[in-house]
Amino acid sequence: MFLAQESEINKKQEMKPADDDPFRMYWCRELDGTWTQRNRLTIDSGDIGDCRWYAMDGSFYCVRLSDG
Repeated sequence: MFLAQESEINKKQEMKPADDDPFRMYWCRELDGTWTQRNRLTIDSGDIGDCRWYAMDGSFYCVRLSDG
């Protein structure tokens, strides 16, 4: 357990889709819990606030954490 803690094995890491196409659309969970589609440029630019990427079965989506 000590070795795992020292090597930061559980340290959280950011994850993003490998496809850098700024116009590719992704699902985005909005602050009110609804789902919309937003392009990568909008998500990564910070115009809509802080977002965190998640993946499920190889598909990426983002969750808004704050307003822009």
